Amino acid sequence: MAGSGRRLRFVFCVAPALLAAVLSFAAAESLADDSEWPSYNHRLSGVRYSDLAQINVDNVSRLEEVCRLELAPMGSLSAGPILVDGRLYVTTDDMTLAINARDCSLLWRAQYLAEQAEVLPNNRGVAYWAGRLYRGTGDGRLVSYDARTGREVWRKKIGDPLLGEFASAAPVAWKGMVFTGVSGGELGVRGRMMAFDAASGRKLWTFDLIPGPGQTGAGTWAGDSWKHGGGATWSSYAVDEKSGELFVSVDNPAPAFNGKSRAGDNLFTDSVVVLDAKSGRLLWYVQLLKHDRRDYGASAPAVLMSVEGRSLIAQGSKDGYLYIIDRRTHRVVSRTAVTTVSAGDAEPTTQGTLVCPGISGGFLYNSPSFDPHTKALISGTVDWCSTLYLDPTPPQYAPRQEFAGGRQEHVGTGSGWVTSISAATGKVLWRFQTAAPVFAAVTTTAGGVTFTGDHDGRLYAFRSADGALLWKHETGGSIAGGVITYQIGSRQYLAVTSGKGALSPAAAAGPPTVFIFGLAGHNPSSAPTASRAAEPVPLSRRTAQRRFTITSILPLGPTSHDPTMLTRLTMSAVQKAAPNESTCMPGSIHATRATMPALMTIRKKPRVMMVMGRVSTMAMGLTMELTTPSSTPARIKVSGLSMLIP
Repeated sequence: MAGSGRRLRFVFCVAPALLAAVLSFAAAESLADDSEWPSYNHRLSGVRYSDLAQINVDNVSRLEEVCRLELAPMGSLSAGPILVDGRLYVTTDDMTLAINARDCSLLWRAQYLAEQAEVLPNNRGVAYWAGRLYRGTGDGRLVSYDARTGREVWRKKIGDPLLGEFASAAPVAWKGMVFTGVSGGELGVRGRMMAFDAASGRKLWTFDLIPGPGQTGAGTWAGDSWKHGGGATWSSYAVDEKSGELFVSVDNPAPAFNGKSRAGDNLFTDSVVVLDAKSGRLLWYVQLLKHDRRDYGASAPAVLMSVEGRSLIAQGSKDGYLYIIDRRTHRVVSRTAVTTVSAGDAEPTTQGTLVCPGISGGFLYNSPSFDPHTKALISGTVDWCSTLYLDPTPPQYAPRQEFAGGRQEHVGTGSGWVTSISAATGKVLWRFQTAAPVFAAVTTTAGGVTFTGDHDGRLYAFRSADGALLWKHETGGSIAGGVITYQIGSRQYLAVTSGKGALSPAAAAGPPTVFIFGLAGHNPSSAPTASRAAEPVPLSRRTAQRRFTITSILPLGPTSHDPTMLTRLTMSAVQKAAPNESTCMPGSIHATRATMPALMTIRKKPRVMMVMGRVSTMAMGLTMELTTPSSTPARIKVSGLSMLIP
């Protein structure tokens, strides 16, 4: 925005009443569950395996929906939920929610209001430690919430959104420390990993995932290309609680397609980096792909496992392979293709080069599940090729702009694979092709069942032994996040997030929703519940919804770039306006983060802008940001409340 303007920010927010929160907790009873899912990948080792067996190969076909909770009318949902003390904790782009894990009732919801313009408000989930939750934000913050009430405890700026840095990964927490990194490799950030004190948010250490002068690996970058070398983290991490090792999976270098400007191996991109969790000191690393020129990288977290007396790592990559690494020798012991692989050493050209998998293929951001009894790894991957084009001129870095040096085009619509692999040998045991890409997490259980979902919204249950499809359910929205199982009392549940994913087809771009399933007949008196988007606390006791009018008295310029105009408007849970009101989006408004911008009703008059619609009076409230010349007054009128800013 132009420096001559000023930013006026108004937040109208009604928090849930304290009494209601207390009553919610009383109603929830003491949900002391027999099993939990306390971290993104269940265990800090990344092993997404559950010992529960109530749901098994003989009865999984009897699964039915217990309840669902729609988290918002629209928006993406690729987070993995966690389960602690009978509560599901899940995140959307800007909300963190606590849900009763038996009936989908909302316990609390906290909405994050960005302090700076968000780079990419996408989120994978939360970490839990000692009664607190931790999540990243689209404007590069790490935020801590009280897990009981949803009260914000602290927030720290860990990345610079002006440079394209944000925090999408699900942090992990261990021994009073919270670990997370910055995202934004495609924008030319310099990746780094950090640790913070869980109680205070104080930064404990930083490790640069792109080494600079004097650091290990600095010689693998030509000139000063390391300054914008990428190497971000996107998903989550793994911790060996016995050895105190932190395993960081690092994504692709930047510029993604032009390797000439960054000659060398480009450490630590496309690598598994192992750090001392307490100090951040580099212990060892394995680079899976040197000098990546196809935008691959290791986005999915590592899986730590013990097989035949050997300590191993399973690491999935966007290059279409599952790598098994020996932790003692630091060598790759097997490499197994889990999707169509035909890229070889091909690199982008100005005429275009076909590569399989493409930039959205292989392992996206979820790891395989490891069954410690059968020693099988079961993975979900994407089979989608791309044509890569190299720009004829060298790329020029600019903050917050894509730094790729080329472009890509998807070939076709893509499909997916669910593949079982022997962790001991790397041999494929069975595979199942899905009609749509599999971005979702995979979970295996002692009941002999493997659960996952695809990007068209199908939730699957397979027999782990041979891949036979036992059950399928349509959720109506892309499944791109976690699929978890847990037990409360005597009942085992399955929970899944469904909504719009990164590449969702229009038919599967449903509202972000949490579904909970259980075996039919276990509790016949409990009928499925379809909860609306996080039941609001009304502003008025007379009605749960009300009409609002926002009138901003501003001089209107001819284009959306005029700094004297209303330049940003954020409305939460905007619903469709009355039929007799015209809908338009004039050039004088730029709605960058509106929840449902196509349904805004905007009336334009000389020197007056009116925005009208219906809004659920939710606890998240209503936020507006205006930019006006320093000498121009602005009047904001919301439902009869008028504020004049001189």
